[in-house]
Amino acid sequence: MPTDLDAIRTAFNRHSVSLFLEMGAYESLWLQKEAAFRSLAKKFAQHPGSVPSDFAPHSEALQKANFVRQQFENAGICQFGVCLYGTAKYPEKLRDAAHPAELFYCQGCREWAHTRSIAAIGTRKPSRQGLEQTRSVVWKLVADDIAVVSGQAAGN
Repeated sequence: MPTDLDAIRTAFNRHSVSLFLEMGAYESLWLQKEAAFRSLAKKFAQHPGSVPSDFAPHSEALQKANFVRQQFENAGICQFGVCLYGTAKYPEKLRDAAHPAELFYCQGCREWAHTRSIAAIGTRKPSRQGLEQTRSVVWKLVADDIAVVSGQAAGN
């Protein structure tokens, strides 16, 4: 006979979220044909309360999550955060976006969410010259106390 504890455990397992799994699932979604902020935001808007792993196979999500973790390790990034839409840590400034990112990575102080900020968005495969120019502009913005929010490009 099921107990109240069994019902709670079932509900918890159905609604608990692994940020590791979600980051892999979100990466998987970005690899789909025609993936864009608009199309992904629409997908999530059509399924309120859903998370990236609701749309990606579990094994693929784990594979992509391990790949992301390895990429961070290769870049010397030992600590990073994962911010999932709908959670308390998701910045209020971003919740009102027309096409909000369902998940993003963060590093360092999260006070940028409450300060003047600018997003550095570009290609996933920047040229050497593009990287140099971006770094120059970004350092000037930081010197003026403007938080810089990076995109998903490999060079950021």
